[in-house]
Amino acid sequence: YADVVAGIVAQSKEHIKDPGMIQLTPGCKLEESADTLGQKYNTPEYLVKEKGADIAVVGRGIIESKNSTEMAKTYRDRLWAAYEARLN
Repeated sequence: YADVVAGIVAQSKEHIKDPGMIQLTPGCKLEESADTLGQKYNTPEYLVKEKGADIAVVGRGIIESKNSTEMAKTYRDRLWAAYEARLN
């Protein structure tokens, strides 16, 4: 199954026992925060380094920004740097 990518949406690496599964973690913003609906947001660094996210799901942090293209690049860069740091 080398041509299949499989993963699970999870808040923590403790939920994934198979090292071949990727972890998608929602709730990523550049700064920790919460909204009025109870959604909690964590930084890219925290999600990748502490929670074990392989992929962080970003929504409002990009779509509500004044320049979504530049904001997406900011998220990409911070997430990639956190991933590299986790590997080292």
